[in-house]
Amino acid sequence: WRRNNPDKSIYDFPFTLKKMGKSGALFDLKKLEDVSKDTLSRLSDQRIYDFLLEWARAYEPEFAKLMEDDENFIKLIGIGRNRKKPRKDLAYARQIFEYMNFYFDDYYKVYDRLPENVNKEDAVKFLEEYLKTYESSSDNNEWFDKVKAISEPMGFATNMKEYKENPDKFKGSVSDLCNVIRLTMNGRLESADLCDIGKVMGDERVRDRIEKFINTIK
Repeated sequence: WRRNNPDKSIYDFPFTLKKMGKSGALFDLKKLEDVSKDTLSRLSDQRIYDFLLEWARAYEPEFAKLMEDDENFIKLIGIGRNRKKPRKDLAYARQIFEYMNFYFDDYYKVYDRLPENVNKEDAVKFLEEYLKTYESSSDNNEWFDKVKAISEPMGFATNMKEYKENPDKFKGSVSDLCNVIRLTMNGRLESADLCDIGKVMGDERVRDRIEKFINTIK
């Protein structure tokens, strides 16, 4: 069409799906999401922020207002993105909204259950100990060392190789307890880096959310 109509606008092209194969990637939403994730991973934090804000103003105005009023929200977007191998889990505006709205207390909700290997009593005990040493200023290594120091006396493996070789010796692994924190912080068992999320939210908000979660499951 372009060869026969070199001077016409692309918008004059009579677009139709009738002659297009339905098995191609164009109609595979999973593949399209993968392409989108790869594309968004190359955009700057500011571009992602602007993209999400424009969408939110149209479809989630209350969320848009919260974004505009919180200068730290863009830091949440940046977690895990500004490195050699950036995370690629942001696909489209609605998904980003659902993935990140936990940051604001008005949207926080617990969607998942406690990890299978962690009962309520152990979850409460772990979180209470976690609060005693938690500091958002800790780097990732310091943060994880503190988590492991709590996990081992509770019967949770801190060495994953040992855990895989002898799972019956332990209640679970340190990753199970990290998922308890993840559930506490964002309501789901999947999230960006927990230590970095804590840095963005700050000590007071982290402690408040953990304390409320403890009271909910006690």
